[in-house]
Amino acid sequence: MGKIQTLFYSKDVAGLNKLLIVQKEKTDELNIFKRLNTIIIKIYLGNLTNKKTHSEEDMEFVIDYLMKVDHWGEYELLIFSNLLSSLNHEMSMMLLKEMNRRTDLYREISKNRRIIASMNVNAFIMCIERNKWLDAHYFEKQLEMTFFKETEIYERYYFYFAKQMLSYKKDGEDNAIIEMKKIIAGLKMVDCHNIASSFEEELSKMLGSDS
Repeated sequence: MGKIQTLFYSKDVAGLNKLLIVQKEKTDELNIFKRLNTIIIKIYLGNLTNKKTHSEEDMEFVIDYLMKVDHWGEYELLIFSNLLSSLNHEMSMMLLKEMNRRTDLYREISKNRRIIASMNVNAFIMCIERNKWLDAHYFEKQLEMTFFKETEIYERYYFYFAKQMLSYKKDGEDNAIIEMKKIIAGLKMVDCHNIASSFEEELSKMLGSDS
């Protein structure tokens, strides 16, 4: 999973395609985890190329797996975070709320905590983009209950950025745009250019949808 994520975050489409070929060659239909990894690569490729590369059967397989697992650990959280953008709104909300319920007992584990926080921020932004204000406020409350530690700088930045998105989209607060640009400038100042770039994409998408 680590290699898959590295290729995705570096937007290496060629690398993911090569990995998909290798993964397909060694995928055993009876090996759940190999099949899951193959599906995740397909979803990542789809996200990068804006082309649907997975089937409905793939989605059903992953959802069925997740619903059968009583306690979601790091692997299940990573799978679900990758799956999120490929689901319809109702299904994603149902599973996200189920995820928050299932992970309450062990979200203090550092790795899990960060994945859950990132997923909730992504869900928060997704709801804002879709003008689903009630759902957006649900995730805002989930994130406020997280009590980010001082060392969790990225998560703090991301949540604050998302809150500014909500202020602009829902309440028409023009000052929120200034705050979002300040966040991006701060990230660039400390050489977090990939994160800054992803924030710039979110800002451009938001402003483009309102033009």
